[in-house]
Amino acid sequence: MLFIVVLLVIWEIAIDLHPAQILPSPVAVAGGIIELARHGLLFKYVVASLFRVTWGFAFAALIAIPLGLLLGWYRRGEMAFYPLVQVFRPISPLAWIPIAILWFGVGDSAAMFPDFYWVLFPVATDYDERGPQYPR
Repeated sequence: MLFIVVLLVIWEIAIDLHPAQILPSPVAVAGGIIELARHGLLFKYVVASLFRVTWGFAFAALIAIPLGLLLGWYRRGEMAFYPLVQVFRPISPLAWIPIAILWFGVGDSAAMFPDFYWVLFPVATDYDERGPQYPR
């Protein structure tokens, strides 16, 4: 708890010392949160964010688990898809945001895509490694 308080104090001091206030101070952030709560928007925004994260994760799991098992159980599946997984896996999900906006437009789908991408490859490669453990 002390660490968080120290970080907030350092943040406040840094904002006060910097001539161009690019970032808001912790007090301004707290005021903004209170203002959103007062207008009834905070809960709405939190629910919308949780909706996007949950569905991004669910879609990724829906695709990644069968893909991972395909990679682990079948040699041909591994030969066909594993190179693609290894090509796309190291690309940061943040790098896909402009492409997601072009593909899906500005909306929930574009916001869900980075979460989908973030989950897809770790889950697929985890099940890839587990696949041979299960009986064929």
